[in-house]
Amino acid sequence: ISPSFVEVLRIFILFKTVNRHIIVILFFLLLLGITTPFYASSSVSFKTMIGQSIIWGIPTTESSLSFLNSDPDFILGGYYFYGKKKRPMAYFSARIQELKTVHIPYFWGIDHEGGWVNRFSDFPFTPSQRFLADYNNCATTYLVALEIGKRLTQIGFNLTFSPVLDTMNPQSSLLSRRTFGRDVDRIIRQGLCYANGLDGAGILATAKHFPGHGSSET
Repeated sequence: ISPSFVEVLRIFILFKTVNRHIIVILFFLLLLGITTPFYASSSVSFKTMIGQSIIWGIPTTESSLSFLNSDPDFILGGYYFYGKKKRPMAYFSARIQELKTVHIPYFWGIDHEGGWVNRFSDFPFTPSQRFLADYNNCATTYLVALEIGKRLTQIGFNLTFSPVLDTMNPQSSLLSRRTFGRDVDRIIRQGLCYANGLDGAGILATAKHFPGHGSSET
């Protein structure tokens, strides 16, 4: 087993132990050693590259992120906020500013869909995806997502975990107002309009959930 494999495995186990809510995006080709020659010739350390494949989850109960400034050689790819405790927009802006001195820009993400899936205590209300699907106007969906994206950008975010592209399951209340409905063509159209609106504001969209909570089987 190569040293690269051992280090990847050790880091993965460490983060799984420390924080179960961490999102770990590991390129498994690294584990197979296929890209080892690339790392050997790169000026960026292997530890840094592994860190760049990880987005760390931060609960909204945290009042400071000073505990994250530990190893200067292990720079994570980014952070995302989660939790049911709503915070004012200024709280998130202050947390983001705490870690803005790194030479590799972070992904700053949040799970914000509009409707009732909202991590902010003072974010202006925006309609749910189900409402947008029922209205079924691409320009409206685009403008709603654009407005959400502009506000997220002002706070300091560049990534959001939306839109929801599951097909609605009538037997589940979890996604009843969070999807673009059950018609696949409408979901595709509305999802693209929504993602383009976020992109227009400089926010990266995330299609979710796969595998998910809805009726989709693939």
